Amino acid sequence: MSGYVHPSDWVPMDDRELEPAAMDVVKSQINMCVIAGPGAGKTELLAQRAGYLLQTGMCRSPQQILSLTYKRDAQKEIQDRVRLRVGDELAKRFVSMTYDGFAKSILDRFGSGLPLWARPDPGYEIANSVYDRAKLLDGAASLSWNTKSRLDQFFVHRIEIPLRSTPSDIKRIWKSILKGTNLSSGLILPASLTFPVIACLSGYLLRLNPLIARAMRLSYSYVFLDEFQDSTHAQYGLVKACFGGSGSVVTAVGDKKQLIMGWAGAKDMIFDEFVADFQADETTA
Repeated sequence: MSGYVHPSDWVPMDDRELEPAAMDVVKSQINMCVIAGPGAGKTELLAQRAGYLLQTGMCRSPQQILSLTYKRDAQKEIQDRVRLRVGDELAKRFVSMTYDGFAKSILDRFGSGLPLWARPDPGYEIANSVYDRAKLLDGAASLSWNTKSRLDQFFVHRIEIPLRSTPSDIKRIWKSILKGTNLSSGLILPASLTFPVIACLSGYLLRLNPLIARAMRLSYSYVFLDEFQDSTHAQYGLVKACFGGSGSVVTAVGDKKQLIMGWAGAKDMIFDEFVADFQADETTA
């Protein structure tokens, strides 16, 4: 513990003054759901928490803190704040990623653990929309409302692995995005995955292979979920598969009044689900 600050001697960085409730969050050793409105300093709260955990040695080397955000600019902002406050050496153990980047890293490292039917071809491309692939498969014809609805259910909101009861057109699209397609026109489409599908596959992979999930939990003893209200069904499913019921301490921070990403698959009751799934305490900061 040489070089570390004793937890009782630690003070907020940059001479910040934290309210008692915020200090409780910073020093917490249990799963917490923190509700904070616009301008409440949610990112700063997590940066201070990272500083406390790293500077006091509560997060012991070689274990790391994993911070997940929805957007790249938020990912960089919290990474920069932590590095500025704790220095380069300690900041090496603060890993800031987007949900999409985290999901892709799992799939790319451990994808060979998926069964063959669910394993994407190597060198897959990133696609913006499953709809684009579906239209190509249908000869660029307009998709029916019914087909769009089923695609939406499988690849945007529910994000499920197609099973035996799945309609044949959904199975066809699923196989196409994972394995590529040679169309009758002679056009060859490479494997092409959207980020929701990548999150779906990564979550499935962790559920199939508990040893991989265990390795992730051993690496990340603390997990931050910033702007939690924007988390999608697939992203939350991945976090739950990876850290649910584990010894990793998870802190989710967000604003219940800013649920504006429903069009992208954000979950309506995600805060309540997190409290129940992770047996977390809820507080306001």
